[in-house]
Amino acid sequence: MPAQPTPPRISGYDFIQPLGTGATASVYRYHQRVPSRDVAIKVSSATLDPRAAARFRNEANYMAELSAHPYILSIHDAGVTSTGLGYIVLEYAPGGSYKELIRKRPLTADQMLDLGIKLCSALFTAHCKGILHRDIKPANILVRPDGVVKLTDFGISRATGQVNLTAVGMVMGTAQYLPPEQAMGETATPIGDLYALGVIAYEAAAGRRPFTGETQVD
Repeated sequence: MPAQPTPPRISGYDFIQPLGTGATASVYRYHQRVPSRDVAIKVSSATLDPRAAARFRNEANYMAELSAHPYILSIHDAGVTSTGLGYIVLEYAPGGSYKELIRKRPLTADQMLDLGIKLCSALFTAHCKGILHRDIKPANILVRPDGVVKLTDFGISRATGQVNLTAVGMVMGTAQYLPPEQAMGETATPIGDLYALGVIAYEAAAGRRPFTGETQVD
């Protein structure tokens, strides 16, 4: 895992702890002073260039459109720090990810179906609004201690009719959960999100992914 960068100072928020880091952004837990609540803030790893800024704006806009859904992480705010880093203020969902949950043990059929139905509901709402997630994977699904599931990370999502922000043929997503057409760089569709959800359901029940290899290409 990459080293966690120093959390930025954001007006109105007090840093509590790091939550995770990825290739393009890190997530931290902060306390928001007004209203008084803990939040998760996703911060870009570098100063935003025009394309990265567009991606950040799109992610914030998509999550704002979907925030009313009970199984999609809510967004509270978005902006840019004094040093040019983009940030998105999100609902803080204590617990862990679906990835951590299924690492411990395979889920029962009832557990898998319950989580799967909730995620299908979230994806149905997104797809009805013309929003494709494009990176459905266990790490992007949060599970609270009370069993409520929250779909998050719309960082590479795309809306119907949106200007393409990737090069032609560029593959976006995580290899083990990519539908074949997306892995070959073809246009993503709602069916691709459902395919990824099917891979997750298989992994949850069997304790392993249906397709894997020694490298991402394999």
